[in-house]
Amino acid sequence: MKYKHTEIDGNRFHYIQEGKGDNVLLFLHGMGSEAYAWKDLIHHHKNDYCCIAIDLPGFGESESIGGEDSFTVYLSILEQFVTRLSFEKLIVFGHSMGGQLAMLLALRSKVSIEALVLSASAGVEEFSSFESEQLKYFFSYEKVLAWDEETVAANFKLNFHNYEDRYTELLDRRLSFLKSEKRASISKAIHLAVKGMLTQKVRLSDLRIPTLILFGAEDKYIPNKQFHKGLDIEKLLQSAQESNALIESFIFKDCGHCPHLEKPNDFLLQADKFLEKAVFTTA
Repeated sequence: MKYKHTEIDGNRFHYIQEGKGDNVLLFLHGMGSEAYAWKDLIHHHKNDYCCIAIDLPGFGESESIGGEDSFTVYLSILEQFVTRLSFEKLIVFGHSMGGQLAMLLALRSKVSIEALVLSASAGVEEFSSFESEQLKYFFSYEKVLAWDEETVAANFKLNFHNYEDRYTELLDRRLSFLKSEKRASISKAIHLAVKGMLTQKVRLSDLRIPTLILFGAEDKYIPNKQFHKGLDIEKLLQSAQESNALIESFIFKDCGHCPHLEKPNDFLLQADKFLEKAVFTTA
């Protein structure tokens, strides 16, 4: 895969770019992840699109950022990065935290986005002030920095309904960062990402572009099992669709928090069908 670097606002960050064409697919990873996690989708789409996956600042190979408001910085960097591109249509894919960022980018920036494809997106459930403070405490910088290999591996495996050997490469990459000089910056990035997700809220009813939200029925992270045990993802998505006719959704059986990894063929089928209808069908 082709890796590139660029600098925006004094921050050097890393991204993957494959394929070519007038239509761009921008991939935003989840918390603790990296651009490389999108490699299978990039491989599938690179013959038809220009595919770009970004290591958000503090994650993967990208440098960390200063300050305490990572989401505002992320959105500024993404907006500046996208405006440098030449494209006819821009479609944004986002996983978990990246899904919430994708929605915020569509809602708050001047970037023209044709559609969103969201994999187990954060931002679809609401947290009380008490719940938010509890989550910020649990993901404090000191606590995240103290995570050992066993904790990181266990958290990673919870992303999947059925963990398989094919995910080991991504786990090994995550553990390698834990052992590197980036441990502190990634710990800070995770802490700030949680704060960002809790404070930079999204109203799904405000989205004004076609949006596909895909979830796994056995997602162990969303809805939050500690605070929202009785919350059902099917009801959440049904409510979102009732509030906004531009939203479509699909739930995969026997699938956890990473539908694009655990059910790649089914995920691509749903995404391709949605994009063909929502973006590329001519009247």
